[in-house]
Amino acid sequence: VSGRSRRGAPSAADPSEGGTRWTKLPATVVRDRTRPVFPVLVTYGETMDLIEVEQERTLRREEAAAWLRLLADSLSGLPLERAFVVHGEPGWDEATPCGSFALFDVRQGHVEESRRDPADFGLPRCAPDDLAGGDAEHNAAALEAVLRGEEQGAHRNALLLGTGLLLEVTGKVADLPAGIEQARATLEVGNGASVLDRLRAFADEL
Repeated sequence: VSGRSRRGAPSAADPSEGGTRWTKLPATVVRDRTRPVFPVLVTYGETMDLIEVEQERTLRREEAAAWLRLLADSLSGLPLERAFVVHGEPGWDEATPCGSFALFDVRQGHVEESRRDPADFGLPRCAPDDLAGGDAEHNAAALEAVLRGEEQGAHRNALLLGTGLLLEVTGKVADLPAGIEQARATLEVGNGASVLDRLRAFADEL
């Protein structure tokens, strides 16, 4: 889901190559929709990378895996510390409780491939429709319900999974189970709601 890059990583590329453009910004987004798998790389400053890969419905899993491997191998040639390249069911660009997900653990000069199942970490299966979004108001309400402990279902489990992966890849915890547990504990003591309230108070002062 994410990773960390060392200072000095390339910050620009020729936008004429494949329609991909890199720009040095606080948040850099790289997209190349000329391929059947859509890689997305987001860099926050120079410290964190987020790599997501979405699969077209017509693409077979083995074909998607080949594209994922290509992206992961390419990233391993960059001066990064660590990154996760993730592709989940049902062809989404993230890991969710909908099913298992492919994960490529990328370090400089090395890629380790695995397949993980959220059910193995205590997160029950859900249907894609359980995670369906809506307009901005709908999505904000769903997120707030999770942060305030009012929703204990699919959205909460998806947040626990994504946060657990983020904590793992950034080295804050040793592994995914520890990351999920830390995320769960944070929600249960009300820290998520507290952060949301502080953000709202800050926005009101602008």
